[in-house]
Amino acid sequence: MILVTEGAGFIGSHTVVQLLNEGFRVSIIDNLDNSVTEAVDRVRDLFGPKHSQNLEFLGDLRNKDLEKLFSQTQTADHTKWVGAFHKKQDFIDVVEPPSSDKVKETDDDFAIVLELSEDDSHFDKKKKLLQNKGFNPKEQVYLKSSSSPDWTSTTLKVMLQIARIIQLDEVELYFGEDDACSSVEYCSPRNEVEALNSILLLLDISVSSV
Repeated sequence: MILVTEGAGFIGSHTVVQLLNEGFRVSIIDNLDNSVTEAVDRVRDLFGPKHSQNLEFLGDLRNKDLEKLFSQTQTADHTKWVGAFHKKQDFIDVVEPPSSDKVKETDDDFAIVLELSEDDSHFDKKKKLLQNKGFNPKEQVYLKSSSSPDWTSTTLKVMLQIARIIQLDEVELYFGEDDACSSVEYCSPRNEVEALNSILLLLDISVSSV
C-alpha cells in the first residue's frame, strides 16, 4: 500500500490516479485545508466501484490514529517528497511546512503557492470557477530544476489556468441565471498580461531564493 498525503489536492489526486493505474493500493490522508473531498470522489468515479476498492480516504493527517498507518504502509508520498517515515513527528514536520511562505523550497524542489485573496470583490464566484476546474482558492504547484520539459510545460499550463481565474475581470460572463458556472475555459484578453506577470513574479522569487 502507498500512502499519499495531500492526495485530495490537484497534483496529489493526479498522483493517486497514476498509482491506481499501476495497480497499487492507495490510502490518502489530507486535512482538506487546500483541497476538497470531491477530488477523491472524482477519482472513484473514474475507476468505478471495483477498482475503487484499492483507494481509501483516511482523513486528517493529524488524527491520533496516524501511528497505525506506518505498520502497513511501505511508502509515504507527499507529492514533492517520497520516502519512508518512522516517527510521527518526522512525518508532520515534512508534510506541514510553514504556511506563511509564498514559495517553499526543498533542495531543487519548489512549491509555489497561487492564492485567491479573500478580499477579492469576486471571491465567491472565482472560488466556484476554480473548483469547477478542480482547483482550490489556495493551490500549490511544484517545480524542480531536474523536471522533464513535458512536466515543466504541464505545470506552467496549470499555473496559467489558475492565474487566469484569479486575475479575471469578467467573472459574471461565466455564470447563468441559476448561479451555475459554465465549463468553458476562463480567460479574458484584458487580464492575460496580469496572469502571466503574476506567474513570472512567483518564478522570479523562487529562482532568487536558491
